[in-house]
Amino acid sequence: MRRNAHVTVLAALAALALPATAGAHGTARGRRDTGRLARSHGHGPCRGAALRPGRADMALVTRSTLCLIDRVRRAHHLRPLRMSGPLRHIASGQSADMTIGHYFGDASLSGQSPLQRILASGYRGGARGSLSIGQNIAWATGGQARPAAIVHTWMASPPHRQILLSAAYRMIGVGIHAGTPSAGAGGATYTILLAS
Repeated sequence: MRRNAHVTVLAALAALALPATAGAHGTARGRRDTGRLARSHGHGPCRGAALRPGRADMALVTRSTLCLIDRVRRAHHLRPLRMSGPLRHIASGQSADMTIGHYFGDASLSGQSPLQRILASGYRGGARGSLSIGQNIAWATGGQARPAAIVHTWMASPPHRQILLSAAYRMIGVGIHAGTPSAGAGGATYTILLAS
């Protein structure tokens, strides 16, 4: 099925394979910075922002990741994002694909791009037939796998920051999978998929 649409795709990659035993200076600074992010730009902390993702906590960690992203967007005078079921399903599948397939990349194991996965899902966002999408991915271990650390790291990376702070997006899918693309490494793999 072909869809006539103007499509803008922004995709960025960042390998966040940070060990849990980072140097004392880096670890302490990271805790201060991520703690400030978890409390700033809102009425209270984003519950679960400091959790290390585990299978039992995925719903809370997912909500926390969205809360943190929306706080950053509000601080930059952008509207918050709404969770989309189809985008969440695609993002969750991408995180699982990367973990199970032991790879790190924007395409799925079958080779589909983020745009191809969105169009195949039946997602019908976008105004007047246009669709803008962006995808950020990350994986980390130890304390760096916490939602606050992941969002903080994306904000420190210009291409990831550009995606998070684009006014073109109104919907998001957050997918987090326990485990990493690196065989044997604990932690979590994150995918966020944003769309108009």
